[in-house]
Amino acid sequence: MNKWIFFGIISHKVTMRSNTWAIPSCYGWGGQDSTTLNLAMHAGLNGYSCDFELNDIIELILDCDHRLIRLTNLRTKRTHMMDINLLKCPFPWHFLLNIFYPNDQVRILYTDSQEI
Repeated sequence: MNKWIFFGIISHKVTMRSNTWAIPSCYGWGGQDSTTLNLAMHAGLNGYSCDFELNDIIELILDCDHRLIRLTNLRTKRTHMMDINLLKCPFPWHFLLNIFYPNDQVRILYTDSQEI
């Protein structure tokens, strides 16, 4: 199964384009064990390996107070965190989701902030 999907952020101050990994303010995690930051895709950075499977619930937390993002696969309980350089990705941040293959689907689930 191909597992290309990307969860991350981008600064609202930049214009979107097709190669989001090449935007200085893009930070996040994707399929094929890729981590994106500093204008490049990095394979396996900080021990990241993509463990996404069909019907997984992936939680992405944007922690503006601590200037970091956190990705958790609730099935495997694996969590990855990434510090955000505010010089490259100033506030406000926008949630960024990239899917690639035909018929890929994502449902966004609401969680009350008090549950986090």
